[in-house]
Amino acid sequence: MDNTWHLLRSSMHAEEAPKGLAPGTVRRVVRFARPHWRRLAVFGLLTGGRRPRVALGLAYGAAVWLVSYEGWVPKLTVQPPAHRDAPGRAATMAAAHLVYGGVLAAVLRRMRRDVCPRGGRSAAQ
Repeated sequence: MDNTWHLLRSSMHAEEAPKGLAPGTVRRVVRFARPHWRRLAVFGLLTGGRRPRVALGLAYGAAVWLVSYEGWVPKLTVQPPAHRDAPGRAATMAAAHLVYGGVLAAVLRRMRRDVCPRGGRSAAQ
């Protein structure tokens, strides 16, 4: 995972941006993506090397949505709390976070298929 993170980070430097992009575009993408990568890392740490079930990912996505859209996002006055926001947007954001959590768990489960049942690495690695 460290190599993947390093490759992703190095590919997002402004000097390596594809030609034709407005100045600062890559920097804005990195600024947007950084908290999402942090949430991915937190979920990876919480699962402790085990193969998470999709239901756990759904719960994680719902928790991230709740903490974000009923917590720190309204406190920053970025948008109203989800219970006061437009119903369509609140539902869309909740669904997007469920998909995020479910896919995150499914991908980690697949990546860790060679992990022993107790969470340790297999002898082949």
